[in-house]
Amino acid sequence: MLLLKKSSLFFVFVALFLQACAPDTESRVATEVALGVAQTQQISDLQTAAAARAEGTPAPDSDTADSIEATQTPSTTPSPTISPTPTLGIPEISVSQDTNCRTGPASNYGYLYTAEPNNPVEVVGLWEGGNEYVIIDAGAYTCWLWTRYADNRDFSAYDLPSHPSPATPTPTYNWQGTWEIWVGGFHFQGNVINQNGNSLSHVIDGGVVVITSTGTLSEDHQIVAGTWSNTVGGTGTFTYMIKAGNLNQFVGSSTTDGGVGSEICGARNGASKPNPCQWP
Repeated sequence: MLLLKKSSLFFVFVALFLQACAPDTESRVATEVALGVAQTQQISDLQTAAAARAEGTPAPDSDTADSIEATQTPSTTPSPTISPTPTLGIPEISVSQDTNCRTGPASNYGYLYTAEPNNPVEVVGLWEGGNEYVIIDAGAYTCWLWTRYADNRDFSAYDLPSHPSPATPTPTYNWQGTWEIWVGGFHFQGNVINQNGNSLSHVIDGGVVVITSTGTLSEDHQIVAGTWSNTVGGTGTFTYMIKAGNLNQFVGSSTTDGGVGSEICGARNGASKPNPCQWP
């Protein structure tokens, strides 16, 4: 059974009181008005209670306030989905052809190891100067590998240390001196080779023909390549290399502009003629 609000009961009591105390017409009218207001309020209360019951909200009783604050169910914020970080394997590099690995990121550093095709090696460091070289684990030591023939040059996904270039080594090959030189079947003695920084020059005086050669040395000064000309109008190119196992010998080849080639080599300080004389 629904209970009426206090305000409804108040209007009923007022109406009954007026009806009892005022017999005249004017009083009856006032009484009827009061009863009408009470009935309207009662109907409103009954409608409110019925609506609340239909919506599942308890009807207010006589002790509750005139208005009921609706209870709201707090919304739940879904927790973000955390995707697992993929696990990276060991950083490896493979080359498509034999590649020298050295003590630093340039050809003037000492040779340590040759990386072979289809033989992956572990990358253990990066060069702060770029991705032309990486540092690999070559077993007994680490060395700097040229990445020109590598299958991968980007190892930024790995937390690898970055290294500056080691100190540039002092060149170990020195051409300066007096050499015996063999050109094909000819042998010339007392030929001075001059070295000035990365430049090399020498003159072969054959009496009838004088040959003047000038060239540029590699970074480690082991190899020189350049051009030659002679006093009878001949010109061509040459390539020499001091032998790593004997610094008093060099091997090489000479080619005329007409395409004719011949061996050329030299020796100094009492060393014998290299055998073979031609290189490469």
